[in-house]
Amino acid sequence: MPDQDKTLVQALAQVPWLAQCGETALVALSAQAHAEHVADGAMVAWRGRHTAHLRVVAQGVLELSITNAAGKRHVINRMVQGEVFGLIPVVDEQPLIHDACAKGAVKLVFVPRAAFLGAVQAHPDLALQVMRLLCSRARWLYDSLAAQSLQALPLRVARVLVALSEGAAAALVR
Repeated sequence: MPDQDKTLVQALAQVPWLAQCGETALVALSAQAHAEHVADGAMVAWRGRHTAHLRVVAQGVLELSITNAAGKRHVINRMVQGEVFGLIPVVDEQPLIHDACAKGAVKLVFVPRAAFLGAVQAHPDLALQVMRLLCSRARWLYDSLAAQSLQALPLRVARVLVALSEGAAAALVR
């Protein structure tokens, strides 16, 4: 296997739910993937636009946000090495749900939609991991919405601080 292919497989293996699918699935995904270096402050995705790639953070930090028409920006999350961006739009072929901006130098691995969907069909373990990931994200969102509307402010702040200290928010988006 050429060094470039090994580097891509290693980057994809940093994603826990991808790594659980085995090397065969990782090699299949890496065969059509490519890596790009992104400069600090560069936008790598825009809410409302379509995407043809799943993005894996191989190095650095991506900041996910939503900006309204008046320019008010809400930061949703920061993604680090081993986390995946764009899974929902790649699966449902709808536009991206948030913006993504590089915070510092970032290396991304781009996996084409066709390669990802082909790997999901060829590797049932991958399909199961995607379903589990989407379910865990949905549960986290339901819990967050309930907390926002039903808990007092001090409890909401405490919940966010505990989640951040435990890495729970980051683990759900990998």
